[in-house]
Amino acid sequence: MEETVSLSVAAKMSERSVTTIRRWIKENQISATKENNEWKIETHTLKNHLANHHRASTLSNSIEQRNTSEATELTRSLERSLEREQRKVDQLMEQNSKLQSELLKLTYEMQSILRKESRNKLSRWIKDVVS
Repeated sequence: MEETVSLSVAAKMSERSVTTIRRWIKENQISATKENNEWKIETHTLKNHLANHHRASTLSNSIEQRNTSEATELTRSLERSLEREQRKVDQLMEQNSKLQSELLKLTYEMQSILRKESRNKLSRWIKDVVS
């Protein structure tokens, strides 16, 4: 016959609550029988379950650390890309400002030329009319 322990001893051995041990029994994660209206847990199944639980927890922590590391690297990469894009935006804004300034100068020049041309035409028209 396998060695068995009470619910409270199993809880102390596993450093879990009595409620957790009951849940494990209900979910068939550990073997137990009822004797005199009290649960008796087979120690080998409890130890196996704890070992498997520890491995799963360790694996989960390892995956979480790897995911955190990958997320950190991805974040750094995205930050570098964002900085490059921001520099490009700044350069384009500077070019845009220069082009707008140049366009404004050309607009003033064109207006001036048009004013002069229209005065010449007007003065010729007046001369033609008067003569």
